[in-house]
Amino acid sequence: MKKTEFLNILEESLKGEVSQNIIDQNITYYDQYISKASSEEEAQVLEELGDPRLIARTIIEAERMSKQRNQRSYTYNESSYYNQDRMYEDLPPKRKGIFTSNLKWYHKLAMILLLLIIFSILIFIGRIVFRLFFFIGFPVILILLLLILFRKR
Repeated sequence: MKKTEFLNILEESLKGEVSQNIIDQNITYYDQYISKASSEEEAQVLEELGDPRLIARTIIEAERMSKQRNQRSYTYNESSYYNQDRMYEDLPPKRKGIFTSNLKWYHKLAMILLLLIIFSILIFIGRIVFRLFFFIGFPVILILLLLILFRKR
């Protein structure tokens, strides 16, 4: 298959399915992509690209998904589809998480102080429980173990 045949099949497969602007953009893209290869490598590049009808199906599906996304309140600008500078405009806004929130610095400081206070309280309670166990629980367990040993004899 030659480059012109590939581009013609791609264009015919896209006609009636997507806008002329999208067809022109894709034809220009693939024309430039194939033209970058030397005449000897052109056949290899066309083989790697595969069936132009399959590429057309992929473009059509991507366009349909984009239109569905538009209906869900995301805007889509056809001219920015292949524009490298505005490549990520079509992506939905990122969700804010705990580490990527738009809290002010003093809110974050207050949250850190609150966590430190809670952590300090837990350590304080843990120390009390450990002391109670060491001074009361440990001797009780030791006495019980001695009683068990003496009962067996």
